[in-house]
Amino acid sequence: QDGYGLNDDLVKEFVNEGIALLITADTGVSSSSEIESLSKAGIETIVTDHHALPKKLPDSFAILHPELSSSCTPPHPAGAGVVFQLLRALENDKWKDRDTDAALAMIGTIADLVELRGTNRLLVKEGLASLARVHHGSPLHKLVEIAGLNIDNVTSTDIAFRIAPRINASGRIADPQLALQALLDGGDAIEQLNHLNKERQDQTETYVSDAVEIIGTQTANSSLLSVLKSEYPHGIIGLISGKLTEQFGKPSIVATIDDDVCTASLRSTEFYHIT
Repeated sequence: QDGYGLNDDLVKEFVNEGIALLITADTGVSSSSEIESLSKAGIETIVTDHHALPKKLPDSFAILHPELSSSCTPPHPAGAGVVFQLLRALENDKWKDRDTDAALAMIGTIADLVELRGTNRLLVKEGLASLARVHHGSPLHKLVEIAGLNIDNVTSTDIAFRIAPRINASGRIADPQLALQALLDGGDAIEQLNHLNKERQDQTETYVSDAVEIIGTQTANSSLLSVLKSEYPHGIIGLISGKLTEQFGKPSIVATIDDDVCTASLRSTEFYHIT
């Protein structure tokens, strides 16, 4: 309900809650004005992020970002990898249930599509080994089981196509809190993720077919494929765009409309920076 990153409404909420410290995950490096407002209200902020650095960095208590570290060589970690490095530093590399955190960092790394070379590859290798050691009754173990996988033999491909989509499904077509609940508590929430993932697959297939039909002869003459339809759900437009680009080999933009607001996702081919 809040969109991506920090915003003024969240700042007001944090101030009203009387918090003293905010730690961001996978966001914040471009939130200078919001972090300045937090600082004026007496709230310190620690930013953990991996997105492109802006010209002006936020004046936060600390910024953990791979591009600000001379020892972190590309390819840089995803947001989950940055958080895992923070945990390692805070806990001197040893803590209870490290295997679960390493497995979660591995899933986040694969799901965010960063290059699996260098430290990312090491993190994924460690995380896959850690996944095999998580407690039998744990939420992660049940998630792997419900995806039809053998926890002793899970690969990065399994994570990309069987585990990550289930975690993402709730945020795409329902409430993202459900995924958090599933990972923390397990239970019925994991069953719901499985159901939502099937629903998400069916929706995507239907909307992609619809988008292909709308495009029609566009592909022959256009360098950018574009589709706009108010019926498309926000959480699906990125998947539709990705499928169109994959099928036709051209950049695409897929948009949906709510009243007077248009929201779009863009995807591109390897050699063309769409922004």
